[in-house]
Amino acid sequence: MIFDKVENSAIYENISPLIKKAFEYLKQTDFSLLENGKHTVDEDTLFAILQELTPRMMPMQN
Repeated sequence: MIFDKVENSAIYENISPLIKKAFEYLKQTDFSLLENGKHTVDEDTLFAILQELTPRMMPMQN
């Protein structure tokens, strides 16, 4: 798992051709237009799962 900004993707793109495809997908996709669920990026080898969550406030405890 990589924890970084998409702007720094060039650092990681040489790890694997699939990593490069994944970053390209992240950069080029407007996720606001997609429905929740599984989206194929590269046949059966690479996919994205989109899940929209609604945050909820936890009650304060004394």
